[in-house]
Amino acid sequence: MVCRALQRFLADPAGDHGIGEAVAILGKLADDPLSADEILGTLDEQVNKSPVVAEIPEQSEESGDELPIVDNVVPIGVLDTSPQFYNVPANPRSDDPLLIPINPEDIDLDHVEDAIAQDDHSRSLGGLLEAPELWINSETTGVATARLYEIINRAAELRLDTESLITAIERLAEVDDVQRMRSMVGALRHGVKALALGAQAMQQQTISVVAVPMSSVLSSLPALVRFLAKRTGKDVRFEILGDEETELDRGTLDRVADVIRQLLVNAIVHGLKTPDQRAAEDKDPTGTLTLNVVQDEDHVRLTVTDDGSGMDWPGIRRAAVAKGLIEPNASPSTAELQTLLFNESISTASEGDELGGSGDGLSTVSGYIQDLHGSIELRSVPGVGTEIEVIVPRFQSLQSIVLVLTANARWGIPELTILERTSIADAITYRTPDGRKEVLFRDGTIPLVSLGKLVGDDDAETARDMVVVQTHGGPLALSVAGTLGVMEVAPKRLGGLLRSAPFVTGAAMVNGEIAMLIDTDSLMEVAGGVEVDDPKNRKTILIVDDSIGVRQVLAAALTAGGFDVVSAGSSIGALEQLANNAVDAMVVDYAMPGQDGVELVTKVRETYGAMPVVMISGVANEEDRERAEASGIDAFFEKSDFREGALASMLISLLNEESPMGKTAL
Repeated sequence: MVCRALQRFLADPAGDHGIGEAVAILGKLADDPLSADEILGTLDEQVNKSPVVAEIPEQSEESGDELPIVDNVVPIGVLDTSPQFYNVPANPRSDDPLLIPINPEDIDLDHVEDAIAQDDHSRSLGGLLEAPELWINSETTGVATARLYEIINRAAELRLDTESLITAIERLAEVDDVQRMRSMVGALRHGVKALALGAQAMQQQTISVVAVPMSSVLSSLPALVRFLAKRTGKDVRFEILGDEETELDRGTLDRVADVIRQLLVNAIVHGLKTPDQRAAEDKDPTGTLTLNVVQDEDHVRLTVTDDGSGMDWPGIRRAAVAKGLIEPNASPSTAELQTLLFNESISTASEGDELGGSGDGLSTVSGYIQDLHGSIELRSVPGVGTEIEVIVPRFQSLQSIVLVLTANARWGIPELTILERTSIADAITYRTPDGRKEVLFRDGTIPLVSLGKLVGDDDAETARDMVVVQTHGGPLALSVAGTLGVMEVAPKRLGGLLRSAPFVTGAAMVNGEIAMLIDTDSLMEVAGGVEVDDPKNRKTILIVDDSIGVRQVLAAALTAGGFDVVSAGSSIGALEQLANNAVDAMVVDYAMPGQDGVELVTKVRETYGAMPVVMISGVANEEDRERAEASGIDAFFEKSDFREGALASMLISLLNEESPMGKTAL
């Protein structure tokens, strides 16, 4: 009834059309959601008394009669989870474009598949972006049939809602009366919001299909602890606390299970001591090991705590010296040693210790957490014990980020890693003797670096805000041009062609623009151990592509890879950029409206000679490629090329040595 009232209102805002009654129903549902069964029962009685007809008679605008119910017409917002919904017979077409009948014979499956493929091609920017990586150990997941029917039904609803809105928009374009137009716009606004809520509901329903409770993994952990305790000769009291039924998607749970097992091994092998050793330290001979599971909205917080002797930092330093990771006379801080633990294979176990392994346990854990866009923090007190806290998103299909700005680009930092956001003007900064900047944070000082400088997009005058992020080496403060708040994105990995900067994990579309996603742990390594390139030595690359999304992702990836970038959306724009900027090399799309990439390269060769030119394409065939090579390009790549960092590597090679025109560097 509510949906029919909305349909009639969209068709003709003048008149009541049952809007008052519909509002009353919505109000009652808002006040008492449990009244839904009562309302649906009343509506069912009304529906059963209504005539079912094969055709909809024409209705004049002046008529206020009720529209008859049409067999197999699904109004906006109606949810019927019964399987019978999918077996209804074909329905004659309605004269009312706001009522969209389903006729399977009208569906061209080949056209649908082509449309889906084209949409996937567009969303992946021709192959430059990839779907998120999965780490699923099992190829199958049990799914309740009822959940599948709910999702299929919701998908049908969303399609019908979308078609209804499209039709309403087309009607709006034909309206001349301003007042009626305003009414229809208001109705459309509500329709769009309803569509968004429906999409959100479908997303949650879809995610629930692959959701698995943590209990499926946690139940096997006591046996693992008993085995390790027996092998090491230690008495261990193991406790699992918190919500064991917290649900994660299958891929995340498989990765998290590996993390938990490794942390338990580390705690028993390296942290807890034997009963005799504990007694000598006036401790209970039985050590305590706990795993605490806490669900925090869309994230899960896992804390592994032991009451052992804490981290052996002097032993870790000696192991690092023995492996040549630090100089013998160096005095690394605890934070620096912790960074080594999370990145290098360091072990304090004796050579004959089979369970001690090669020392790559924590570095493996750190890699897993990075894959999951999560965070890890280690806290240890000598003689008291160690606590390691891991926070990861429950589902990998979405990621919460804080969107920040540099001079010319947007960057997404995982919300999980954000410790503080503030204005740079409110920060108390210091300069160290070696010229580095630090900022007062909580009880001490932490490094302060420009995000723009780290990613090659720096403008000192634009730094207005500061974000403090958690890394496995401790907190790091980043000065940025601005912050745009927390938002949810659907992350995609960079295709192999663009993977060159270790701290860039992927990209996401935010309000129609590309934002590159950052791994803060890798960023900390860059900030602490790599000298930023002198801007005077950076080469400038001209990117030419008619897709703004492609230009944005290429620009961000190449900027993070150490290049300066200018861009153009057409051949004409490219020639203008060449006339106004000192350009060292070009990356050109093959297919563009008007003059294509080949025609542009031909003109560039006539005017600018042997400038390195790399052509990329997501659609070119072998004949197109031969035509491109004949124009004088230096290299040709498919946008879906899987080779790691191939584009940046090729540009560096071409800029460091003269490449003969016409030679395809592949």
